Amino acid sequence: MTLALLSYPESKRGKETIKAALTDCDQSNPQVGYIASEPDIDRRYFRQTQQVYEEFGASLSVYLELEDAFDEAAFEQLLTLNAIHLSGGNTYRFLCALKQRNLMPALIDYVEQGGILIGVSAGAMIMTPSIVTASLCGDVNHVGLQELSGLGLTPFTFVPHSEKLGKDIIAAREMVNSEGVKCYLCSNDEGILLRKGQARWQLFGEPVLVI
Repeated sequence: MTLALLSYPESKRGKETIKAALTDCDQSNPQVGYIASEPDIDRRYFRQTQQVYEEFGASLSVYLELEDAFDEAAFEQLLTLNAIHLSGGNTYRFLCALKQRNLMPALIDYVEQGGILIGVSAGAMIMTPSIVTASLCGDVNHVGLQELSGLGLTPFTFVPHSEKLGKDIIAAREMVNSEGVKCYLCSNDEGILLRKGQARWQLFGEPVLVI
């Protein structure tokens, strides 16, 4: 199982986190799929992310939308690739679409079978037990999502884009106390990685763990 959680893929340590995750691939030119949190009409964010992966000799080769332009064949193809990138965006909208398409079980199975999952911001929060922390980084639940459970691949929740100030830690601790799950606060230039075959999480930068 290889899991990478980060705030911003174009930051120095964000790139380091992605690069380290891709080293668990068995080939020199990893093939990566991209799941958009919401329609990216002109593929602007997709192309920006492609450039990041190209720096590491990887090909971001499959793009998947979850709403009106959803393509079941593209999702099946994505599951055959070395890694899957979960994009940033509104976490509630992203999770709602994944659940409506019933894609969560397939993503969990993909990781358990050795696939690499890389989550950025909203995508990272979705990898955890709950996206309850989305409100701490400014997301608004416009879709009225009631069930906030995520993929449950980590033993902690996640707050991206955090300045890690006292008020941020206090807010996270209140949420930890109510939810019973510890939480990592991660700035834009930090990341967290679980490598294949490893038991301990590797930190890029100094994410703050709130328990």
